[in-house]
Amino acid sequence: MSLFSSKTELGVVFHIGSASVGAGLVRFTKGAAPQVIFTVRELLSEKATSSKDAERLLSQMIAALERANERIIHEGASHLKFTEFGGLKVKRVMHIFSSPWSVTQTRVVSIDEETPFELTEALIEKIAQDVGGVANEIAKELTIIERKVVQITLNGYELADPYGKKAKSAQISIFMSLVPNMVLEKVRQITIAAFHPKGTNAHTLALASFSTIRDTFQTAPDFLYLDIGGELSDVAVTKDGLLLESASFPAGRNTIVSAAAKAFATSPEQASSLIRLYEEGKLDDTTKEKVRPVLDEAGENWMKSLSDALTRLSDHVSLPKESYAVIDGDLLPFFMRTLSAGSFSPTLVSADRLKDSVSFSEHAEKDAFIAIASAFAARAYDMI
Repeated sequence: MSLFSSKTELGVVFHIGSASVGAGLVRFTKGAAPQVIFTVRELLSEKATSSKDAERLLSQMIAALERANERIIHEGASHLKFTEFGGLKVKRVMHIFSSPWSVTQTRVVSIDEETPFELTEALIEKIAQDVGGVANEIAKELTIIERKVVQITLNGYELADPYGKKAKSAQISIFMSLVPNMVLEKVRQITIAAFHPKGTNAHTLALASFSTIRDTFQTAPDFLYLDIGGELSDVAVTKDGLLLESASFPAGRNTIVSAAAKAFATSPEQASSLIRLYEEGKLDDTTKEKVRPVLDEAGENWMKSLSDALTRLSDHVSLPKESYAVIDGDLLPFFMRTLSAGSFSPTLVSADRLKDSVSFSEHAEKDAFIAIASAFAARAYDMI
């Protein structure tokens, strides 16, 4: 049953990343792909994102969220037809969190008995609830926003349909995502005050991206997913159509920009422009020769961080060959070139590649993260 009260409703989706907050005003229509009416992306300050001061980073994120809300209310609403929805009446809101605002982990529960026992759905649900309860008790300042059984083995063998089967041993792998209580509560308070929606939902970009890639692309059941953010990047492993493991590493767009800014003693803005001009082949030969080694070194360092994250993941699960990537900001050509040079050629998940799952109006800038969030929200709200 749809969570919306009528055939067409307004919603707002948010992507809360490590260096920016994005928001999209979305028209959801039952049985059709969602349409993004208006988008906005508010940057966190360079000093805040590079700082290890958690309170300062949270303050900057909240300020960016409030600015995004104001622009949705004043600029986004202006693109609605005069009679449409009777004004800016937002019914549903979804927050999609990237690192460092969310953490994911996979817990494995083992059962060993002397006599065979029957595995039932009720038993698995109890185990999942117990694991969630223990996780909440250990980390009282975190809230579980996602909890999913991703793998079950009986007597050492993985079964597609384990329920009703008897075994002496079982291993149940449970994937969980958690967000700090303070972050989740503050984000919800600000959103409710701005839009007065019927309800809000929270998910991670890892789950939203996995679901969107699985439902949109003709993909193999095993693949890697890479999210290159502002300050951080995440990589996740999907096996047999299930999201199993993920890892985060502290290197993203801003890492590259900072390296260039330091090398040329310039501002981050000028460094970003220099990188773009280099990738577009618009620099003179002399400048190009100065920029090349700086970017090559920055790219090699970033690839080393990615390789280390993949090594950590490979300790738990074999790594698939197929891969997908969503890349934050204006350094997309740099990262695609760097990945290719490192023998890593992911399929780019862009707004254009998701055009069958989500459309953008002429007033909305195409934002890959908002496209993913909108497509995921439509399915979560049972609008597709």
